[in-house]
Amino acid sequence: MTERLNATQFAARAGCDEKQVRRALARGTLHRDVDGLLDAAQLATRWRSPNVRTRERLPLRAMNDELAAAALAKESALAALRRLEFEQRSAAVIAAIDVDRVMHELWREVQDSWRTWSAYAAPQLARELGIGDVERVARVLTHHVERKLDTMDEPEPDFLIEPTSNLRQALPRLRVTRDLA
Repeated sequence: MTERLNATQFAARAGCDEKQVRRALARGTLHRDVDGLLDAAQLATRWRSPNVRTRERLPLRAMNDELAAAALAKESALAALRRLEFEQRSAAVIAAIDVDRVMHELWREVQDSWRTWSAYAAPQLARELGIGDVERVARVLTHHVERKLDTMDEPEPDFLIEPTSNLRQALPRLRVTRDLA
């Protein structure tokens, strides 16, 4: 035989106000026995309609599938946004325009280094090869260096980094984001 409770005991077990139990009795969602008591098995039924506060606290599984999927997608997007904001603040992510600027500067330094090397190396090569015309050696060497530099493309950054204070040291490890301004 199941346990039978009065309205006050039923409300205490359900964790609600006795007034809610009386309203449910009036609505017909709860039923009294012949002796006026409530069957404890009715506690497991959906006798209470959720109010605004309890609807807000319903777990995702209680919502329909589409709403649950939308809520999950929203939470994931917000988490990703917050993570990106954190990485920006901690200097783990830098703007693509900054990486492009630094890469361009480094590439110009490399090119300038090769161009000045030919002027530096021409007299040494001429002396080692026994050629008296240093200017001719410099022109030929400069011509070949320029041809090689023309065939080389400027590097495209594709980096993943960990935070570091020196941008030039970090450059090969940078995570580039194109959507930052």
